[in-house]
Amino acid sequence: MKKYVAHLRSEAAGRSLGDDNLATSLKLRKLQAEVTSLDLDNETKLGSLVIAEDATQLLESIGKKFVSEIQTARMQIIAAINSKYDIELDENVISEPMQLAARSCESHAAKLAESVRATGP
Repeated sequence: MKKYVAHLRSEAAGRSLGDDNLATSLKLRKLQAEVTSLDLDNETKLGSLVIAEDATQLLESIGKKFVSEIQTARMQIIAAINSKYDIELDENVISEPMQLAARSCESHAAKLAESVRATGP
């Protein structure tokens, strides 16, 4: 009987120790998560961490802004050539390659934004 009681006590002690280890492990994981969260908050406040959604919005707006700037430059180039040389320039000669280049840059910015979005949380 003494052996049996000792055996039961041993098992109970082992379970208790296992429960303590589990509780300690869970507390440790919770603390690690809290520290990680605080680190991320601090990095964001310091400006050394970029939020993925902010980056994607910036990349998309850069692509659109680039297209707008190229279109403005195209109109200015055509007007300057027409004025300086007193000729009527076929706008497609300048417009088509510039629009293709602008759309290509916009597409690359959008793909990069999507890549950033895909690697986010």
